[in-house]
Amino acid sequence: MKTYSFLLFSILIILSCGNPAAPKEVAVSKKERVILKKEKPLSKKEKVAKVAVGNTIPDGTILNIDSVAIPINQFKGKLLVIDYWATWCSPCLKETPIFKDFAKKYKDHPIHFITISMDEPFSYWKKYIQKNNWQGQHFWLGTNESNPLSFFTLAEIDFEGKQSIILGLPQYIFISAVGEILSHSETRPSAPDFEETLLGYLE
Repeated sequence: MKTYSFLLFSILIILSCGNPAAPKEVAVSKKERVILKKEKPLSKKEKVAKVAVGNTIPDGTILNIDSVAIPINQFKGKLLVIDYWATWCSPCLKETPIFKDFAKKYKDHPIHFITISMDEPFSYWKKYIQKNNWQGQHFWLGTNESNPLSFFTLAEIDFEGKQSIILGLPQYIFISAVGEILSHSETRPSAPDFEETLLGYLE
């Protein structure tokens, strides 16, 4: 009887001491089995959707002429109008002077007019800006596809009956004071509806 009681008592002690440790051992083993997966890159279609009208402008930075990274959110509080361009883009070079004229015309209004260059490398763009004595707020992005601000340069076109997404310049983007994407199109400053759109967002 004593032997039976002793065995029963021993079993109870083993069980009571063993149970609390079990969950810990299971937890550790699960942790060891966790595999960190890299975030899947967005498709071009997903990138276009991310900067669709009505969305909030994604976080991202651009470089000024002194190579200082400027967060796009720095321009919140005023209407933001962006000119995406490149020196190799003939229509861009034709339209950018008109864009800069708008910046001068509306300098006393609550608007930021900025240009963002897709040129490579940075030094080439900087030299171009300095040589041509560009005044105003000019920034560089380059061809960094991982920067979400580059998504605005993607354009959907119909090619032989199929929808394709390509790099399209120039692009003119209107962003509200609170960061909402208002317009994303190829409407150019030389077109009458460009200023009409601008005035409409100021009202």
